[in-house]
Formats: sequence, structure tokens, C-alpha cells
Amino acid sequence: MAYPELLLLVSPEVDSRLKDAVKDSDLVKLLRDGTFNASLPGDGLFLVELHTARLVIDQLAKKASKGSAPSVVWLRLSGLRHIVDRYTDESYQASHALRLIRELVERTKKMLKENYGQKALLLVITQNDKSSGLVRRSRSLLAEPEPAKEPLMAAEDTWNLAYPWNEDFHVAFVIIAFLVILMALSIFGISVGLWFMDPGRDSIIYRMTSQRMKKD
Repeated sequence: MAYPELLLLVSPEVDSRLKDAVKDSDLVKLLRDGTFNASLPGDGLFLVELHTARLVIDQLAKKASKGSAPSVVWLRLSGLRHIVDRYTDESYQASHALRLIRELVERTKKMLKENYGQKALLLVITQNDKSSGLVRRSRSLLAEPEPAKEPLMAAEDTWNLAYPWNEDFHVAFVIIAFLVILMALSIFGISVGLWFMDPGRDSIIYRMTSQRMKKD
């Protein structure tokens, strides 16, 4: 990292950074209208990370490096995941937090374009960690039983669904089809053989019929 002086502006203590974050005019509005609660761990972490990122970007704009050495600034914002876990994806808090991050990205793009021109690259990586949002739900034994879902079952009759079938259906079908084809070929072969049989041959069928004719 080519900007070690930026680390001197950030306090290593989270509580100290939280106190600085609640002094930010933009973040104070969010606390006053009840959008976020700084006393909650997830909300406090998001506010601290957002304030720290803004501070680093502002200082980076003031101390833009004009040299040829490449510089890398890596910022990680994990507080949004805690906001989503607490308030759900469709909540006002989650959408507002996402909007603040987008504004931060646009602010960073503008700063890089003004100070570095075409020599800067901004990369935003999002991670969808679904495993962290899994919560085990418990149910009390004294709770009232849930009503039966009869309306849902009744509605399934109008969905034009296929009939349930057995997994061994294709095996039984192949066996039966093979036996039917084998029987049909056998009957066809016997019929053809009887049709083209030569009466003059000394066959058991001819002898039996000739003896009966003689007796008659």
C-alpha cells in the first residue's frame, strides 16, 4: 500500500471510530429518523465502516499520488450483511444501506476520475453469503397447532399437474414390451410355418390327420 499515512487517520479502536461516525452530519440524520440504531452491533458496524471508507476516500483525494508506482487501496464493507440479516432483504434499512454504498462507489469513481484520469481502476466485489443468514427456528410445545393447508391443496387441482408415477415404471414397461414382442414374433413364426407346411412330408401332424381320415 502506497499510502501508509492513511492508516494513521483511522483509530484502531471500534468504539472510537463509532463516536466519530455518529458525529457525521449525514449519518446523524439516519440515527435521528430511526433508520439505524448505533447501539445494535450490526448497525454500528455498518456506520463505522461507511464513515471509515468516506474518510479514507477524502484523504486519498487530498494526497493523490502523482508518481508512476502503482497504489492499491482495499476497503471491505461487511456491515451490509448484518443489516440484511437483522432487517431482511426487502426492508427499508437494507435498501437504504445499499443506496449508501452505491453513493460511496459513485463518489469514489468521481474522485478517481478527477485525480487519476484514465490511470485508475475501481473494482467492486460482492459476496452473497447465504449460509450466514440461516437461522434455526424453534417452536414451543405449548403453541397452538398450525391450521391445515387445505386451500393450498385444493388450488393444486387447478394447476394441470402430471400424474405421479413410479420410478420402476420404465423397467416394467420394457419387460412387458419385450415379452409381448417375443410372443408376437413366436406366433407369427408358427403361423408362417403351418401355412407353408408340405402335406407330403412325414410329419407328425400329417400322420395324425391322415390316420383320422382313414378311420372316418
